[in-house]
Amino acid sequence: MLVRASSGVSSIGASCPEYISGQSSIDVSYPEYASGPAKIRFYHKFKRLIDIVVVFGSAPAVLLVLLVASAAIYLLEGRPIFFAQNRVGRGGRVFRMLKLRTMLPESCSEQIATVKDDPRITPLGKFLRQSHIDELPQLWNILVGDMTLIGPRPEQPALVDRYREQLSNYDLR
Repeated sequence: MLVRASSGVSSIGASCPEYISGQSSIDVSYPEYASGPAKIRFYHKFKRLIDIVVVFGSAPAVLLVLLVASAAIYLLEGRPIFFAQNRVGRGGRVFRMLKLRTMLPESCSEQIATVKDDPRITPLGKFLRQSHIDELPQLWNILVGDMTLIGPRPEQPALVDRYREQLSNYDLR
């Protein structure tokens, strides 16, 4: 959940074995794919239970940190405090992922990946990104079932389209 690519997204072909070989590295005999519907349903329900327990267990500390970070954004940079962006989740469902705003407000509407030393990132935003505090609002997305703590990170719709074109089994991740 709290992982961010350090250099943004460029060409995925150079470092992906699937792109080079044209074959997937996903082992479809892995238990989640081969163990039957009952075990898969149990796995997803158990994973959901873990998500809910972790979110509620961490809520007091997370809310305190979010309160301080939100106040800092409001006092130093103004509104808006939060940033919502479309992401593609499980089964191709699009949802709005929440984050604390770390960029200049006028640049938040652009759908381009950040790069190292991106000039759109504010000084406070740099700290929030390095400490991953900017991603704490995603716990709301986890609580309502848009995301999960365990599993692949949801991507922007435009990137998903590119990945689907270049990686034949992208949707199996």
